[in-house]
Amino acid sequence: LNRSKLSEGDILFSIAGALGRVAIVDKKILPANTNQALAIIKIKSEEKISKIYLLKALSTDFIKKQCEVMKKGIAQMNLNLQNISDLQIPQPPKENQEEFAEYVLKVEGEKNSAREQKDNLLKKHEDLITKYFR
Repeated sequence: LNRSKLSEGDILFSIAGALGRVAIVDKKILPANTNQALAIIKIKSEEKISKIYLLKALSTDFIKKQCEVMKKGIAQMNLNLQNISDLQIPQPPKENQEEFAEYVLKVEGEKNSAREQKDNLLKKHEDLITKYFR
């Protein structure tokens, strides 16, 4: 169970079934473990790669094409942990990665805010419809 134990900030990469889906572990779901369908990518603080940069890089078509070449299986396609280690990920200087990560977080925040505004407007719309037409 220790090998499958998740920690906050771990990156998950699906290696069975729907290959190449990625997520970052949020502390809200902990404690948790995973199964063999997911690779757990842990980044040490001394690594020269940003978590957010890596998360987004793993979601690109460039990585998906590499996975297409590596996948094996008949009924269900799979990758193995060695395949994940072999992925060629462009690695610009850490400063550029951090700048990219800041931009991603800003955009994600704006998207969440817009989603909340949309949900609020839809709720107000439904309330008005209910008020005037029932």
